[in-house]
Amino acid sequence: MSLKQSAKDSANEGENAGDLDRNCWRRGRDCACLRIDIGADEVFIFPYQQFLGAQHTRQPESETLIISFSSHEITVSGWKLSEIASALQDLSIAWIKTIPARYRGFPDKNGPWITQIDLKAVA
Repeated sequence: MSLKQSAKDSANEGENAGDLDRNCWRRGRDCACLRIDIGADEVFIFPYQQFLGAQHTRQPESETLIISFSSHEITVSGWKLSEIASALQDLSIAWIKTIPARYRGFPDKNGPWITQIDLKAVA
């Protein structure tokens, strides 16, 4: 086994189905669009060409990230959303989704935790 393969295998060791279920976002390279998963039945795709800006707000109980596109305003609620806001600066978020309800009471200490996503059409 090569050193490269060994590093790849050890990086995947801690990743099981439960860990993948708790991922609420993914950074990507050269993303043309942002995918928003609103549960099992609804998915929205927004082209970054229509991205207008974002606002990250910290409150004592939670954080809010408002992402504005020309047609919709997306409000993301949760914790540690500054990492997602920073990735938006580079237009390098492939997708976001909420954490499944069964995990919401156990926030990840190491990364963002999305508890709610609301979409509103802009007039």
